[in-house]
Amino acid sequence: SGGGARGSYRRASSNEAHTALPPIPDSFPDLAEMPPSQLQSLLDDQDAYEAHLSSVPAVQVMREILDAMTTDNADSARQLLAEEVALKELHAQAASSSADLRTRAAEFETKAAQQREASASLNPSAIARAVK
Repeated sequence: SGGGARGSYRRASSNEAHTALPPIPDSFPDLAEMPPSQLQSLLDDQDAYEAHLSSVPAVQVMREILDAMTTDNADSARQLLAEEVALKELHAQAASSSADLRTRAAEFETKAAQQREASASLNPSAIARAVK
């Protein structure tokens, strides 16, 4: 039934890109013991072939691994899409803040220039020249 092989799939961490797979069986005694007519029947009837294949413990384990990987990939994809939306919102906020900062920096430079001009006219030597 393949129950002992259950749990052999382990989700890869973010640093891993592989999954430990169970070993391929060295032999298939159930096929070796089948009469040639039954083997031919499996080859001729796709439904019978699929039913027999689905009863093989190694195939069951591989399908469980495939299902788990498919689920993990779908979960990861959903998470990445959600993060993409959040990143786009942050990018828009950053662009807006940057534009606001540029506007405020330009206003500051204008006011600083006005203050330098006003300070220059209040300079004691400038006042002395103006009085003469």
